[in-house]
Amino acid sequence: MMNNKVFYYFLIASVFLIFGCKKKVTKSNTPEIAFVSITPTTAKEFDDQIKIRFSYKDYNGDIGENDANKTNLVVRDNRNNVEYRYRVKQLGPDGATISLKGELEVVIENTLIIDNSNSQSVNYSYKLQYWSVNLSNEITTTSISIVKLLGLLQ
Repeated sequence: MMNNKVFYYFLIASVFLIFGCKKKVTKSNTPEIAFVSITPTTAKEFDDQIKIRFSYKDYNGDIGENDANKTNLVVRDNRNNVEYRYRVKQLGPDGATISLKGELEVVIENTLIIDNSNSQSVNYSYKLQYWSVNLSNEITTTSISIVKLLGLLQ
């Protein structure tokens, strides 16, 4: 009988020890973004759309904006530091404190070559701003080529 009590006490203590030692997960106030892809790898000047896909993690649920007059995504052309501003629509409910994650895509129209060559390499940097004024990390895409539409120039 005594051995059974010792066994049960040991079993209960083991259960508490196993479930009581969970690693505490802390949520960051800083949103995170990561590069997924950029397409196409070669774009025709003035013709092809450039699509940048990135993933996001938002631990506070405050990604996006419903005010159409505000922008919260900045994409910078690293050849000339020209910035393109976009609005990511609000993804979580007002006042939410939920974690959100997913992927977003931004489209850049009418890219051109900024020197006198027939092709040029370009990459873009981008970051998101959240309701709480937190800025995400800044990410830089891989490089793609912009080529002239030679048939149109003749």
